[in-house]
Amino acid sequence: MNTKKIFYADDSKTMREEVQDNLMRIGISHIKMAENGKEAIELLKSAAKEDHSFDMILLDINMPGFTGIQVLKILRTMPVYEKTPILMVSTENEKEIVLESIVSGANDYILKPFDFDVFKKKTEKYLK
Repeated sequence: MNTKKIFYADDSKTMREEVQDNLMRIGISHIKMAENGKEAIELLKSAAKEDHSFDMILLDINMPGFTGIQVLKILRTMPVYEKTPILMVSTENEKEIVLESIVSGANDYILKPFDFDVFKKKTEKYLK
């Protein structure tokens, strides 16, 4: 089993379960999840204080509390997360939203619904 720690925030329980299943399929079992942007910020700040930062963060864009892009911008101001790979996982495919994600500091973008092979390739690229 892989010792990498992954954080995923999505307001859809079904998507959280699907992403968790996919991460486990590629050998990652250390997975922490949040169901909205506010909870994501609280959990990620708490993890950083306890020196339990994550090797990768996956964020949905459309969430209550804070959007994934707002969470991304906050994380990029925190020294512990300024270089952490952050991937947006979203149904949003408008060029402006994808571009805003990348400009705001996202490393990559995975469009939902996604193919397992695409998910695996993109996540493994940043976990090396």
